[in-house]
Amino acid sequence: MKVERACNNYVAQGFVIRQSPIAYSEVNRKSEITIWVSTGPCSGTTYITVLNVIGQNVTSATGQLQSAGLSVRTVLQYSDTIVQNTVMGQSPVGGNFGN
Repeated sequence: MKVERACNNYVAQGFVIRQSPIAYSEVNRKSEITIWVSTGPCSGTTYITVLNVIGQNVTSATGQLQSAGLSVRTVLQYSDTIVQNTVMGQSPVGGNFGN
């Protein structure tokens, strides 16, 4: 087995990021397997807590998230019960770290 190391902003240090060949692949018994192990966050990465904007007006929510330095993508969805232009959900959810 070959072990490579790489920074990763989402996988904690010491955990496997990926492997090659992928899981459940059929390989020859003596094939080399490579795993990539996280060395922790990449340098220069800054984390912030994502605001919870569910229930807010989409314009206000977008402004708050952009002011926090985040990119926003809006997906329109119909609802019988929620007022038009109201945030129904978000990803990542509020309270999680983003970068």
